[in-house]
Amino acid sequence: MKTLVVTGYTSKIVEEFLILALARQPNLRVLKCGRGADADFQVDFALNRKTREFTNWLLSIQPSYLFLNHGILPGKRLKESSDAIIDESLRVNLVSFVMAIEILPEIDNLRTVVMSSISGKAGSFDTLYASCKAGLDVAVRKVAASLPPNARLNAISPGIIEDARMTTSRKDVGVLEVRRKQTPTHCFTTSRDIAGLAYYLLFDAGNIQGENINVNGGFYIR
Repeated sequence: MKTLVVTGYTSKIVEEFLILALARQPNLRVLKCGRGADADFQVDFALNRKTREFTNWLLSIQPSYLFLNHGILPGKRLKESSDAIIDESLRVNLVSFVMAIEILPEIDNLRTVVMSSISGKAGSFDTLYASCKAGLDVAVRKVAASLPPNARLNAISPGIIEDARMTTSRKDVGVLEVRRKQTPTHCFTTSRDIAGLAYYLLFDAGNIQGENINVNGGFYIR
């Protein structure tokens, strides 16, 4: 039985992803990781020592698939952020990801997908979040080149995700509609779109390695 490890498991993306994965891979063992009481492995990525425990655990179980989907979006400028918020954003959005992917060369035949963002390329109001994602994109390219030939590491960079909590909770509906009209497809990405791509990269793709795939309806090409 092959094992899939997934973080950020309370998100709509992972919910849709697991529907696909469990329907198509009936013998798959899924291990959910996070701060929730129902997590199979409890980890708080805001704490470096907990992230180290997570990476050591990954090395011990040697999973076949890894989907790193955790993250936080404070949505504030640095001058508006407390030291605690800055530290948490850095550790969750950058340090924990890099610590995790740095150990990937030690796991044979592992397929990994990490969640990045259009913010890492196009910027964001939350400049720290954007900077973290840009740093993650560099780390993915660097680590992918050092993996065993049978391992894979790729990233997905969504634009605005229509049914994500960070979108549905926004009050600036007018801004969202402007962004929608500026998108060549006039559509936002859905969690199912991202879930389907993550599934493909983890289970079906053959020779895709070190890529960072944009999913934003063409918004980034303008």
